[in-house]
Amino acid sequence: MGDGAPDTASQRQARRTTGPPSTRRRVLERLWIVGSVAYGGLRVFIADRTVKRYGVNIWAFAGVELVTSFIYGLSSARVVGALIDRRADRAVRWGVLTAASFLAPETFILLTGRRMPTLVYIVIGALLATLGTVAAVSLRRKVRAGRHRRPEPGATPVTLS
Repeated sequence: MGDGAPDTASQRQARRTTGPPSTRRRVLERLWIVGSVAYGGLRVFIADRTVKRYGVNIWAFAGVELVTSFIYGLSSARVVGALIDRRADRAVRWGVLTAASFLAPETFILLTGRRMPTLVYIVIGALLATLGTVAAVSLRRKVRAGRHRRPEPGATPVTLS
């Protein structure tokens, strides 16, 4: 590194991943978490008006929803960052957590609801399919935009190999 010898791929990788995340990335991550938890609050309100009548304990659901909303917000933001940084190992770890936190609230409803009409199952399935597709498309766009974004003023340029 300082001896005039060319950097190895592992040295470049270490420099790229050991520094703190940019201020912009931290702010966006926090905003995404807040938005995810707020959306979770809206989902609790909707569940109270719809599936509570089928035996779903709304307070337990609120706990599951709000905790997993926070986890989803954090982990999905970290997946985006890991993919932008081309860190597949981190993306996979955060991706598993993202998927689990995405599925947990609906799984809770499906496991605790009693004698729900077929329409409820159809709506939950359609929500999972639609929101999952939207999340995947959004993830792809964010990663592409992040990889093509100009560096922040004063940032050290990073060469990705």
